[in-house]
Amino acid sequence: MPQCAAHDTFERLWQQSIDNLSANIKTGIESLNKQSSENGAALTLVLRNQADRRELCGKQGARIDGAEVDIVNLWKTVSALRKLVYMAAGGLLVVQFILTVAASVAVKFISG
Repeated sequence: MPQCAAHDTFERLWQQSIDNLSANIKTGIESLNKQSSENGAALTLVLRNQADRRELCGKQGARIDGAEVDIVNLWKTVSALRKLVYMAAGGLLVVQFILTVAASVAVKFISG
């Protein structure tokens, strides 16, 4: 059965439209695939950074805890040294008192 020229033109335009639509869908799917891959890589990087950040925070927390222990130990040492200084100063005062009394007795003994 013979077809009219308009029918051939319509079929050709219809086929071109379907081909263009297929090409556009393929381009869209490829673009979406690429974007999904990039988003996945970015998400992996974000998660890795968060894990690194958590690890760093844990290390800093451990250092702070260690520093707090060191500060407590330092204050214990300072208190012990302070106690020794007070004891030494008290001992020196006793020695000074004894020497003063001894010098006073010696002066009285020599004076007569």
